Amino acid sequence: MKATFVLSVLLGVLTTAANAQLTLTSADFPATGQTYRISLADTLLAIDPAPTGEDFTWDFSFLEPVSQSEEGWVTPFETNILYFFLFGTSNMAQELSLPVIPGLELTDAFNFYQRNSGAFSQTGLAGLFTGIPIVIAFEDADRIAAFPLTYGSIDSDASAFEFEVPTLAALREERQRESLVDGWGTLITPYGTFDVLRQIAILNIRDSLSGSLGEFVLERQTIEYRWLGAGTGVPLLQIDVQVLGETAVISRIAYQDSLRSVEPPVGLTTPLLSNAQLFPNPAQNQVWLQGTTSRPTEMSLQLLDALGRTVRTWPPQQLPAGNFSLPLNLNGCSAGLYWLHAWSGAARSGEGIPHFVQPLLIE
Repeated sequence: MKATFVLSVLLGVLTTAANAQLTLTSADFPATGQTYRISLADTLLAIDPAPTGEDFTWDFSFLEPVSQSEEGWVTPFETNILYFFLFGTSNMAQELSLPVIPGLELTDAFNFYQRNSGAFSQTGLAGLFTGIPIVIAFEDADRIAAFPLTYGSIDSDASAFEFEVPTLAALREERQRESLVDGWGTLITPYGTFDVLRQIAILNIRDSLSGSLGEFVLERQTIEYRWLGAGTGVPLLQIDVQVLGETAVISRIAYQDSLRSVEPPVGLTTPLLSNAQLFPNPAQNQVWLQGTTSRPTEMSLQLLDALGRTVRTWPPQQLPAGNFSLPLNLNGCSAGLYWLHAWSGAARSGEGIPHFVQPLLIE
């Protein structure tokens, strides 16, 4: 009996140690020729992705897909030959599954990467915009992971890219990525139970838009939470959070999954606001917010400047279910780049649910 007890304790210690010493290398990240099925969950779920620790259990078994896609990884030479400018700095590309947006025909899109024994980095992106190739090469690659990746791994990396839309504007984006493996343990999703490392990456991003109206600068932050397993390729789960000023919004919940029958969400998980757009944009003294609501709601509206400061709040609007068009007065707003936030509920108290965030250029 005593020997059995000692053996059980020893096995428990060894199991814990094995989990704690999970080490990931380039072989555990995506490989060409692989395809992964990705489920997207409703971003309006009440989820806090921050908790972490040693020998931690993250239970996301409650996630349900609102859509699924297959994510394929190919060699650069298997993409469009018009993207040849990226071939020399990349050794793999990720096929992008993009939603159909009326008036915005972006097809044949790929993210490009370099994977080697030292790091996994994004080197560029490319696609066809109304049939015209748009190829963006990073001046400095965005290093997503430095190998080996273990509990406590820290990395800091700066990257940048820019591109120009002829006769319209030029955009330059600079990123500062701070990464930390801040936890290890067990992840539970609808796909299964896995030993994982949890990596958090904080990206401080500076966007500069230059055009006929001058230069406008927007500073924002993205937080990426990733749960990574041995030999699983892409993250088993990734939750992205967008931060602008004091506002934080979960923008994406993606996890590896098996093939499932995806039913259109109903009830409270039905997207409240769809087909939303600002017109005209750029605007001067007035802009219209147009869209469709799935149910009657009270909508709160705020205008934030490029630093995330609230510069205008409109009275809550009572909207019926169906199409709507709201005129918003911009008198008194200086020329520049702004962000319009639309919320259901009490936005200022932090109890509301964000449904729409879009840039607005005021002339």
